[in-house]
Amino acid sequence: MKPLNISFYCWLPKSGFSGGRYLSLCLANSLADSGCNVDFFTNETSSHMALTCFENSKVNFKKVGTQTSSYDFGIIIPNGPGSYDFYNLFLNDAINLNCKNIFYNFESGNWWNAQSPYKKDISLWDSWKKVAKLCDTILSIS
Repeated sequence: MKPLNISFYCWLPKSGFSGGRYLSLCLANSLADSGCNVDFFTNETSSHMALTCFENSKVNFKKVGTQTSSYDFGIIIPNGPGSYDFYNLFLNDAINLNCKNIFYNFESGNWWNAQSPYKKDISLWDSWKKVAKLCDTILSIS
């Protein structure tokens, strides 16, 4: 049986830690460990979090904008609310080159504002909604 080819699109910090980024790296590594071919397109291929937490990873970290072939699935990991640069960099490749795309949802504005003492403008999630509408599936952490 031919292994699945899966791409990830995720903005990674050069240093520091993010729960959502860590979860995306765990998912990518789990899929690679199960025999899938996983390419992880990111802005920061030498992210401290990726290098220290997943030093024996089978995931191929690649610079954003270098995708040339299609994948069976693309998994789009959203960036912080209100971050439009992320979508401009990743979305064209994901939507145009992959057979199917999955939007991996961490939170929504109404959930954030109900749970956090630090409220945010609900319109900050507008870019997430636009991207989700272009994907074939929304996979929610919940």
